[in-house]
Amino acid sequence: MLGPMLLTTLFACQIIQNDEIPDQLEATNVSLASDSEDAEDEITLNGMLQVSGSERDFTLSLNDGETDHSIEIHTPGELDLSVLSGIEASATLSYMGLHGERSMAIQDESGPAFLSVVDHTDAVATHAMGANFATWGDTVATDSDSEYNWTYTTALFETDEGAVELLPGESDTITVDGASYQVAVVAAYKVEARPRAALPCGGIGDMLSYELIRVDAPSEAMQVERATGLEMAHSGCL
Repeated sequence: MLGPMLLTTLFACQIIQNDEIPDQLEATNVSLASDSEDAEDEITLNGMLQVSGSERDFTLSLNDGETDHSIEIHTPGELDLSVLSGIEASATLSYMGLHGERSMAIQDESGPAFLSVVDHTDAVATHAMGANFATWGDTVATDSDSEYNWTYTTALFETDEGAVELLPGESDTITVDGASYQVAVVAAYKVEARPRAALPCGGIGDMLSYELIRVDAPSEAMQVERATGLEMAHSGCL
């Protein structure tokens, strides 16, 4: 994670900046209480969901008929996960990344109900919404520091009405296959390591992270800010 001292150092090293850099949200977080030595495996749980919590932090309890499973979720886009309570669903958690990150998809008989995506290439995201549902959109700013050249973009979503582009922190309603979803963009950027950059444990990679939830009716577009005290979302060691 990027601490306050490293954050200060990073921005002190900026040498190039074009246009306004969109503020990235903090990382999504999905954790299964029963994770063990097999935690790297993709996991699918089926059963009745019950949801507790509010704002950005929720607990999903799922009973598969034999065991109560508990899933902790942090939603940077402030999605209201309480609407999932009481549905019979299948929850699939992706293979765990090197730093413990997981994506998750929840589906019921009507299709995708919730999606938390750390990396848009995750199999759970592709299975739920299709391989080309989310991609990097237009470049909105570039930046450079002692380690990376940064390219900040929008996130582009393929919807029933055509392509929709949103910046990190933007939340809006889209329609896919006739269903309405509130989608929030967490982070959207690409990085290129600079020559002779000192990259801890391999450095970071490109980031396209978002989350969405199925809703009964469209809601107004809104802007979400990063939670106070949390670093921007990144994949790897920054």
